[in-house]
Amino acid sequence: MNNTLIAALVAVSLTACSQSIPETTYINGNQAIVQMRATPNAEWELLMDGQIVARKSVNLLTYDDVLHGNYKGQPVTARMYLRSNGWVSHKVADIFVNGQLVETLVLS
Repeated sequence: MNNTLIAALVAVSLTACSQSIPETTYINGNQAIVQMRATPNAEWELLMDGQIVARKSVNLLTYDDVLHGNYKGQPVTARMYLRSNGWVSHKVADIFVNGQLVETLVLS
């Protein structure tokens, strides 16, 4: 098998039904519920207070990805990457609002 096919198969397995636990965070002193999920249509979705604020097709050739969106008039970025301790790997998303890290989500 070539490396591209292996990477694609691993990426698909990591995104299949992946989602984070909804996390409560504070943005400018206001509470917000943040969640990340993969859809059956092979898209990543970032939800804030139950609303989709960013969406992007899953990149099957890499573990790293970036989503951009808008939450209450403020720019939102989700920086996704693979975190591994040598035994177990998890897809992780750092969520930034106005360039400030507000939450780190672990997808399972």
